[in-house]
Amino acid sequence: MSDEAPETGPRHFVKEFLPLFEGPYVKIRLVPSEEEYKVSKALICARSPVFSAMFNGRFRESGEQEVELEEMEQVVSVRSVEALIQWLYQGTVCFNMKSNSENISAVIELARLGDRYNIFDLENKTADYIRTKITDYRGSPSDNSHTWCLERDHIASATALPRGHLVREVLAQASVKGYLRRPTYKFAEEAQIYPTSGADLLHEVSVTLENIACMPGQYLDPIDGGVIHMRFQHSR
Repeated sequence: MSDEAPETGPRHFVKEFLPLFEGPYVKIRLVPSEEEYKVSKALICARSPVFSAMFNGRFRESGEQEVELEEMEQVVSVRSVEALIQWLYQGTVCFNMKSNSENISAVIELARLGDRYNIFDLENKTADYIRTKITDYRGSPSDNSHTWCLERDHIASATALPRGHLVREVLAQASVKGYLRRPTYKFAEEAQIYPTSGADLLHEVSVTLENIACMPGQYLDPIDGGVIHMRFQHSR
């Protein structure tokens, strides 16, 4: 007897998901690079109401069953579109860049592509990916251990995402520890340059400090759940 739940068993997969991998197909062409991809129409339309409207509505793309996407810095690129296609078919977000910092740049770009075309469920995956890279810290204990692989460009690019987006949330959470324990934290300047980033951080600090009433002088790190002791600055 199988112990698989009905919603995760083979029959459910064959009935609900396998048809999405079959034809008909649509074409996605990037300009000006002229890279072209053939993608399951059912699959991409099921994940994106924007693409569904293109290929099933009264737009030109519906008749031709192909769409041209103009490349846009930090949003639409060969890298982000290929990552999107991989995620559509395999449900995974995977980059093999030289560093975690570069991987985070790539996944923020993917998140912005997903937001632009309203791709279902991608927001959670990209935020989880960033959290995984942030916690891959192997150095000595540090107040900046969660921002070790984050850069100014990450903060700047993420501000283009809508308020409340989970990628913005996890980037703000990464700075909470440094903000609460150091006179100047890593992205203090960026909080001034990009006010929405500063607002995100203050919100996450407020949420984090709600735990202090239960644990005086301590709080739960929003990134890894560890207990962090407050460092108080004494004036003379």
